[in-house]
Amino acid sequence: MKKAKAKAKALLKKAKAKAKAKAKKAKKAAKAAIAAAKAKLKGEKAALKVAEKKRKTKNGICKKGMSLVQALEWAATHHLSPESSFPYTSGEFGNRGVCSAKAAKKSKNKKGKKQVKGWGFAIKPCFAADCSKQDEVKLAKQLRWGPVNALIAGNVLQNYKSGIIQSQHCGKNHNGYSHLNHAVQIVGLGTAKNGQKYYIVRNTWGTNWGEAGYFKLAWGENTCGIANFVTMVHA
Repeated sequence: MKKAKAKAKALLKKAKAKAKAKAKKAKKAAKAAIAAAKAKLKGEKAALKVAEKKRKTKNGICKKGMSLVQALEWAATHHLSPESSFPYTSGEFGNRGVCSAKAAKKSKNKKGKKQVKGWGFAIKPCFAADCSKQDEVKLAKQLRWGPVNALIAGNVLQNYKSGIIQSQHCGKNHNGYSHLNHAVQIVGLGTAKNGQKYYIVRNTWGTNWGEAGYFKLAWGENTCGIANFVTMVHA
């Protein structure tokens, strides 16, 4: 009888300890989720808007944009303006954008704090002609913490309407570094009905383009070199 009581007491103690450990683990996971959500929000607030840089031509029209690295360096050392201060315009339709120093000055952080502390690579970059072995599994994990910036071979986007862009749509040697010519923002991952995983990518050509300003790109094949040069900001 005593042995049975002792055994029951030991089992009860073990069950309580297990339940306590499970609750502790759940609490830790909840904290991690909250931290991830906050990090994502900071990343979105620190969107790289560098149009306010005073690089003008004689007639006041902005010169061509800088490289992604230049943009990141600028963001890490200057104030950023909200996207609303510089809505998308296209010279193709006779509505070319103008650098607005006034809008940039008005939108500066009143406390004088920088919104971006620095930047780094989300995964190891590839500068070769063949970048087919990029670590997209690691990249997928990095997306849990928020959006990342990437360079791609963007010619395929000119006629994009909807759907998932596959590697064969990007042309020959699509994943080589030398073909990268357009900067975008990867905001997450999705899965199609047929089980194919894809990146959800934000373009910079306005909401009338693509799928409300976004497009889908096949995951796992370094499609259009999407995983060659991926950066993230430290907010």
